[in-house]
Amino acid sequence: MKKRCFALLLALALLLTGCSPLFDLYSAARGEYTRPDYSDGAISYREFQRPYQPRVKYTAEPDIEYVRPDVDGLCSTLKSIGASSTGGKAAAADIINQFDAAYDDYVLFNTMGELAYLRYTRDLSDSYYEAEYTWCTDQTTRVEKAMEDCYTTMAKSSLRSALEEQYFGEDFFASYDSDGVYSDARTVALLQQESELQAQYVALQNDPSIEWNGSTRSVSELLENAVTADLYYEVLGAYYDAYGAQAGEIYIKLIQTRRELAGRLGYGSYADYAYDALYYRDYTPAQAERYVERVRTELAPVYTEAAEPMQLSALSADETMQHLHEAADTLGGEVQTAMGFLDAYELYDITSSANKMPGSYTTYLESYEMPYIYISPEGTLADLLTAAHEYGHFVDGYVNCNQTFSIDCSEVFSQALEYLTLGSTSLGFARAAELRQYKLYDSLETFLTQACYYAFECKAYALPDSELTVGKLNELFAECCVDFGLFDEASAEQAARSWIDVQHFFSAPYYVISYCVSNDAALQIYQLEQETPGAGLKAFSDLLYAAPESTFLAMLQDGSLTSPFDENRMQELAAYFKEAL
Repeated sequence: MKKRCFALLLALALLLTGCSPLFDLYSAARGEYTRPDYSDGAISYREFQRPYQPRVKYTAEPDIEYVRPDVDGLCSTLKSIGASSTGGKAAAADIINQFDAAYDDYVLFNTMGELAYLRYTRDLSDSYYEAEYTWCTDQTTRVEKAMEDCYTTMAKSSLRSALEEQYFGEDFFASYDSDGVYSDARTVALLQQESELQAQYVALQNDPSIEWNGSTRSVSELLENAVTADLYYEVLGAYYDAYGAQAGEIYIKLIQTRRELAGRLGYGSYADYAYDALYYRDYTPAQAERYVERVRTELAPVYTEAAEPMQLSALSADETMQHLHEAADTLGGEVQTAMGFLDAYELYDITSSANKMPGSYTTYLESYEMPYIYISPEGTLADLLTAAHEYGHFVDGYVNCNQTFSIDCSEVFSQALEYLTLGSTSLGFARAAELRQYKLYDSLETFLTQACYYAFECKAYALPDSELTVGKLNELFAECCVDFGLFDEASAEQAARSWIDVQHFFSAPYYVISYCVSNDAALQIYQLEQETPGAGLKAFSDLLYAAPESTFLAMLQDGSLTSPFDENRMQELAAYFKEAL
């Protein structure tokens, strides 16, 4: 078995683990929405009718002023609204007016929290935004409890039916008839503990440094300047010596916290909780485990035999964005329209800085109804795929105003746009062929790495507390890397500690399976495009409008795509990759 490059695996981990889930807890209906007609050509973002209008007027991101939200005032107002709804004197219309104003403040709280996170990750040395991000994180549980208490009180009031009929929608309060998530003090404490642990992990990523030849040096700088493979791995070893135990202990505490949290909320496992409450999935953990096993048996042998792509050509950040613009213009439709919006309000950051958090993600500034793309570039052609991936999230966020609740649906658009970008730029024949070969190899590697990560998570969460140690986690990760063909046994020791760099283990547990199943759907869109030019793009556009409030398998069925869980699908994928690579 050929030895896989550890640096490539680490880079892939950082590349694929930064996407933020695009969630909106609740939005009142704001009128009918008509799908735009592109039959006469391009539509400017100024003409495009979005389903929701911003609470605060569209503003270029650099011009948005961060203001610490008035949490005391918001919580007090929500409590007062709940009390008024049971007083017998207030009319439903009065309660609705009060709540609508309070909800604007609630959304602003979430928006300011996202803005603080965005600006902190752009410069991890910025102590002001670090403090504001931490403060917003600490206040989240308090705000959510106040909102839940308000809903619960209204659910018990005589105005319940009128409030649902006039504002909230049919059966909105049904989920508030029993005790809420925040009614139990221990549950609240566990949620706060989880947030604190996640913040500790983010802080640990703040330009890690090690003692090197008698001085303190930046790990990223040392890796960039490593002139030999031996020196590169020596630096990595020193990094894991310095940070592995710290990150590992944070993860152990997260697992323990999350397992207790799931139990208190009535779930048999944390996986059951995550699938139901976090990711809006219409398949089960058991299905996912069987799927991952098929990835291991069917795709790992193909990956072992596949020829690795050559080193990628250099590509600057400016060139990356230029080619992304070309792809948007070539693809047209919503992809082109959203690019005009991105440019008009400066909704991306692809600058290079040692102080930036590694990876990439897309977030949503809901008060302004604006998606935002964050990228830490590598300076190669791979940045174009990263940019296309995040721009796929951006297009979905723009078209649907953040109403695609399913993580799996959301990831279809990000990965599909990577494929659709391949033939839509002026890279030239040689670089276009290079990028296509890299993308297909990367696609196969995505199945294997993310399935490997998922298998590791399942094993980690299944460990009893007595065996939950950093050493055992390292051992499990090495075993998974060998099982999925990423390393042979001789080189697996190199990878054993690299799991601490996979951000989703800390920030979004049980997320990574989404990359596998959505990549399958995205590849089907690409295959449609290859067979009939324009067919894949049409499928992409049609799915965009099917996604809001849909579930993954339901959306695929609407788009006449094959379920990743179909018994024959993995064999079809193996045959495709054998031929392509």
